[in-house]
Amino acid sequence: MKTIINKILCLIYHDYHIHCYTNNKGNIITFSRQCQRCNKEQTLQKPIKYDPCRYYWIDYKHKH
Repeated sequence: MKTIINKILCLIYHDYHIHCYTNNKGNIITFSRQCQRCNKEQTLQKPIKYDPCRYYWIDYKHKH
């Protein structure tokens, strides 16, 4: 029952938790976010055409 409610809630609103990945020097490499209910994961990507402040959350595709 709980999983059904979580799936319905994720159709409306995801409960994202943001992760920041850094290298061994402490520089930020990338950001990702993962939904706490359905485990959907997204990464922050720069746009194809240059824009100094616009980034997009893109669905992360796991390699199996």
